[in-house]
Amino acid sequence: MLSIGLVILALKKQEDTFTVIGIVLMLAMLIILFEFSLF
Repeated sequence: MLSIGLVILALKKQEDTFTVIGIVLMLAMLIILFEFSLF
């Protein structure tokens, strides 16, 4: 039971990190697009 719980927690943490990375990439793309549109 404990091992299954740890695996689920690890997967949740990985999903959180992937979502954070995705949000950061989206923000970076928006900033780059805004900079290019301004120039």
